[in-house]
Amino acid sequence: MKLIFYSGGNNKINEKLDLGLIELIGKKDPKIGYIPSSSDPQRKYFNETKNYYAKYGVSRFLYFDLDIEFGRNKLPELMSCDAIYLSGGNTFRFLYLIKKRGLIAFLKRYARSGKVLVGVSAGSMIMTPSINATVVFHSQKGDLDGLNAVGLRNFNALNLVNFEFIPHFNEKEKVAFAKNYSKTQKNPIYACDDGSGIIIDGGKTTFYGRVIKF
Repeated sequence: MKLIFYSGGNNKINEKLDLGLIELIGKKDPKIGYIPSSSDPQRKYFNETKNYYAKYGVSRFLYFDLDIEFGRNKLPELMSCDAIYLSGGNTFRFLYLIKKRGLIAFLKRYARSGKVLVGVSAGSMIMTPSINATVVFHSQKGDLDGLNAVGLRNFNALNLVNFEFIPHFNEKEKVAFAKNYSKTQKNPIYACDDGSGIIIDGGKTTFYGRVIKF
């Protein structure tokens, strides 16, 4: 499988990770399927992502909405993309929509096809066995019910790797949380600052920037 885990951040601090993505795709003018965590009717975040990757020569994008503009007829085109990009946003709503549309198996099949699956923040967490880390983190903060307004109860995710992922580790509150949370977990946990990330290419795993293993 070819997987990329972004924590987040701007293009300057993510440049090495971006170049790793382009190299992993391995073709000129690739087509990227963009899946937002929630509908983007004005295409604000979609256009920001398109502009972000334009400097790397990527000009072809497919917007694939899981919410109000969902169209199952677009699935063959999504499968044909050279990479699929799972955006950041509300992790609970994102996973809820993926399950609502029955796309867990589709995304697993895509990842195992040899093409590139990219996650940013919430999107990265969804590629792991579960989103339990964010459930526990927001339970402790006391804002879980508001974030999980969709009422998601099954937190199992794509399970493409055997580790959990904690983004935005440069935020002070994440440091103490990760240390304590890791004591209760069997799987390894990788915590990444913004601008850091992980690229998996088959049996090879490469870490970019500050990635802490617990």
